[in-house]
Amino acid sequence: ARQLGKHQVGFSWSEVSRRYITGIPEFHIPEEWRLRAEEVKQGSSEESHPASEEFSEASNELVSTSLAMYEGLLSSGVSPEQARILLPQNMYTTCVWTGTLLAWHTMTDQRMEDHTQKETREYAKAIYDIMDEIFPHSWSALKTYGNIFTGN
Repeated sequence: ARQLGKHQVGFSWSEVSRRYITGIPEFHIPEEWRLRAEEVKQGSSEESHPASEEFSEASNELVSTSLAMYEGLLSSGVSPEQARILLPQNMYTTCVWTGTLLAWHTMTDQRMEDHTQKETREYAKAIYDIMDEIFPHSWSALKTYGNIFTGN
């Protein structure tokens, strides 16, 4: 969500707040941890870290501890807006995101680049495919002429 939420021009973004949700949060814990890419400032290589299994187990433990502390704070009467500070960054979220076709095209174009985080690339590709299906003529025109508007 943070990688996609950076795109502001042409978009309206609203994220559901943990202050208003009473259900148990869900978390993303990768089964495979990728090695750092040497040739780029950001991003990862396609190579899996040899300790992926141990990292996933440790992440599960950390999430369980954080969740138990969060639920304990809520049970003791602490406000959700403060208790949520214990929740890890890998918590799933729900967003309502609207935008112009040009904004969607610009975002997918930038977020499908090789140096973008793999998970963000996959999400951007899914959006790209949906737009291509829903708006085939307009999306085709943006694929061909979109750089006229964005300078890319």
